[in-house]
Amino acid sequence: MRRLGVLVVLVICFAGTASAGATSPKPAGASGQVPAMSREPDYSGDQKLLNQYVSVIEPKPLTTRFDYVKFYKDTTRTPRCAKIHAALTEVDPNAMDRPTRTAWAINTYNFLILEATTAFLWHRVFRGWEKVYSVAEIKSGQGTFFRRIACKIDSTSYSLDDFERHFLFYDHAKRDTLPPDSLDPRAHFAIVCGAIGCPALQPRAYRADSLDRQLDAATREALANPAHLKWDPATNVLEASEIFEWYPGDFGGPKGELKFIRRYAPKDIATAIDKGKITGITRYIPWDWKLNQTP
Repeated sequence: MRRLGVLVVLVICFAGTASAGATSPKPAGASGQVPAMSREPDYSGDQKLLNQYVSVIEPKPLTTRFDYVKFYKDTTRTPRCAKIHAALTEVDPNAMDRPTRTAWAINTYNFLILEATTAFLWHRVFRGWEKVYSVAEIKSGQGTFFRRIACKIDSTSYSLDDFERHFLFYDHAKRDTLPPDSLDPRAHFAIVCGAIGCPALQPRAYRADSLDRQLDAATREALANPAHLKWDPATNVLEASEIFEWYPGDFGGPKGELKFIRRYAPKDIATAIDKGKITGITRYIPWDWKLNQTP
């Protein structure tokens, strides 16, 4: 996902992502009229991919894995990826209303991760080929995994970092400024960067007509998992996902983060926040960058 900047592998900074001279879609927080209606992209190929290769390891809290190895060996992988890639990227995000655009951006980012991770699953070493065990190990001639060009939208090229920042998020470095109304921080728990430390890759593609329900469920499932949120009532120590450390501005700063956690966390944590036992995040849970490969 993109968050390797915190691990020194790459540095994520909020910057314009359109190429010089190219016309790019407006970012999530841009001003202007939001289209009232739009046509949803074709997610059928993406959904079939999820149906075939996503496995549920635990139902509650939801824990899933993707079988990159099996998909790598699929003889139809290359044309299949090309077809899904085209269906998701040959669109006009500016013609989409907000829910359609958000659902599209989540689905597209998640697919681009699956596509690239599978393509780079083996890399050449001195004596042959070696399987990668983390997206942190993946590099190409264009640089690190999240900085290489992953797609082109409306004639503008985007890396994975650029894509998520442009179509979904905000300036995560600004701790005490409110994000634009168009940003939904729940999307942080819907996009999956190919690592075990990520929230669960949902088995169903996001859709505009069910987006609010799907984002709500994904966020609650993630925060019910000790890998993303845990509280010790004896010490009142609250540990939270590094998502909150990396993207504080998307939640409206420390106060906004606590408000967000109170809303979506399990009942005992929400109650402790209400009663003033929890006044902030004490520390952050280290991210597990191992590949979320099906066992």
